[in-house]
Amino acid sequence: MIGRLLEGISTEKFRSILCLDGDLRNLANVYDMFRLPLIAADGAANQIIDAGLAPDLIIGDLDSVDPNLLLRFDHLKLADQNTSDFQKAIGYSKENELLPCIILGMSGGNIDHILNNFNIFLEEDGNVFFDGNIVGFNCVGPKKTHLKLPVDTKLSILGIPGCNLTTHGLKWELEPSDLAFATYPPNSRIFGYNSCFNRTVMEDITIEIKSGTALLLIYLSTVMDAGSGLDHAEK
Repeated sequence: MIGRLLEGISTEKFRSILCLDGDLRNLANVYDMFRLPLIAADGAANQIIDAGLAPDLIIGDLDSVDPNLLLRFDHLKLADQNTSDFQKAIGYSKENELLPCIILGMSGGNIDHILNNFNIFLEEDGNVFFDGNIVGFNCVGPKKTHLKLPVDTKLSILGIPGCNLTTHGLKWELEPSDLAFATYPPNSRIFGYNSCFNRTVMEDITIEIKSGTALLLIYLSTVMDAGSGLDHAEK
């Protein structure tokens, strides 16, 4: 399902795999599928080696990586403390035509680090991330996305900071709806309304972002919970 998702949502070819020093359980599968250059943000290089792979470049302030790896692999030290290793890696990738990229390791650290990772992720359109059982996309409007997913696929759509959109093919349709993280725009009566834990009711779904930015999260395997196995009526 990973390959089908990526093919359906992006019109560009991915040019690299960027690994953060978080949860890299998907690394071997993603690398086997795409065979793209591996960029390691600082300490992520340690995990890449443990997985039996080799980073093409290690980048960051290099305070977390095993120093012995710097003797074996290309690296770039950027000591600027005003930017994170993630931002350094994205900046380098952008300058060297390595975007759009597939990002691994978004979570696995403290909550402030995870939130900051999402903030950085949403700055660039076209990248995707894999984290455990979820693949995430940054959808910037105006944009219409068509996806082919198994019926009863679990997904969430979050407006970050906000968006207006319509959907077709979901159990709880958005026709049209404003989604927002906290209050957006300022003084709006829309506060924190998002479509979490929605479900597909048909294989072909459409998400049309009319304005703003949405974070689309799709579960890659079957999730049995209170929203699954309910009667679905095609719309």
